[in-house]
Amino acid sequence: MDKNNLVNQIVALYGWHNLLFLCALCTTLSFIFISFWKNQEFISKLSIYYEGEQRVHIGEVSRWGGLMIYLSLIIFYQLVDFSDGDKYQYLLYLITPFMLLSFVEDTFNNVSFLIRLFFMIFTAFLINIYWVEAFPVIENIPIISYLLEFDVFVIVFFTLALVGLMNGANFIDGMNGLATLFFLGAGCGCITLAIIVSDIEAIMTIVPWLILMICFLVFNFPFGKFFLGDSGAYLMAILLGTWVIDFFGRHQDISSWNAVLILIYPLLEVIYSAIRKIIQGKSPFYPDRHHLHIKVYDIVVSATKKPLYANNVTTMFLALFWLAPAILLQFVYYSQLGIVLSIMLITFSYVMINYLTPSVTAGKKY
Repeated sequence: MDKNNLVNQIVALYGWHNLLFLCALCTTLSFIFISFWKNQEFISKLSIYYEGEQRVHIGEVSRWGGLMIYLSLIIFYQLVDFSDGDKYQYLLYLITPFMLLSFVEDTFNNVSFLIRLFFMIFTAFLINIYWVEAFPVIENIPIISYLLEFDVFVIVFFTLALVGLMNGANFIDGMNGLATLFFLGAGCGCITLAIIVSDIEAIMTIVPWLILMICFLVFNFPFGKFFLGDSGAYLMAILLGTWVIDFFGRHQDISSWNAVLILIYPLLEVIYSAIRKIIQGKSPFYPDRHHLHIKVYDIVVSATKKPLYANNVTTMFLALFWLAPAILLQFVYYSQLGIVLSIMLITFSYVMINYLTPSVTAGKKY
């Protein structure tokens, strides 16, 4: 696919004015929501102080990034006219109850994890029942490939996959830019695959999300003035996850292992964390400071006594996991062996770095 022609098609479909409007809308809403959280009177009236086990910030930082993205996309999809735009507008309406619940958690921090987990599972189930048109083919995995020949197991598998992706994305939304850069990297990987098969609709779908992430990154990195929050991490994970399911469902000639490579970082966070906690005799739902990004942060901040510096260094150090998959994809997408070896390399690196990195409770926040 010719790159100049692709850009022209995107501009022709959306129009520069609509794309610029999306940037302006995102920026305006970001300033408004950041200003709300700087208002101490507003914070004290709503009692929205947040103290979490995994927190590394001092002072109240706006976690309304999800609300900004949700409102921006709802308005943007009203302005443009293309088939997948209507499809994803319906998806946003479908997940509205879950987004409202997540927004309450971002604001008041008083929604239990079990309630959120129930809504996650229920929302993912609804998406797979009412939104997904064709599921990807999963081959060469003993037992799982056989079970996925039955519709009920297909629904269960992709429901759990979406729930895992949502949780993993939420885990990494603690460091400046970490979750945002993951979504940008994964989005670029998705566009690479769409270009390969000349799927212009798939490219058109993901472009507004990348624009939103780029605009959001200005506030999220390096100073950490604005975060996705639960609602933003869940929303972007749902958008990315459904795009992947839809894309590989329509292009079943492309190995689904590419999807694993694109999404591997948050999935590793969930799987490794659950296994670690179960081995330690803890509930897999129990929050702690033993996630890789928090361990790296605690070590750097203990050595430098510079929390902001440590936060940003941690994000850059973990580029191995949020950037490398998108780069590797450029070279191995056509080879299932190459994809699997890349997944094994990243998984081995993650496990070894996690295992060799000691937990240091620095207790420093900024």
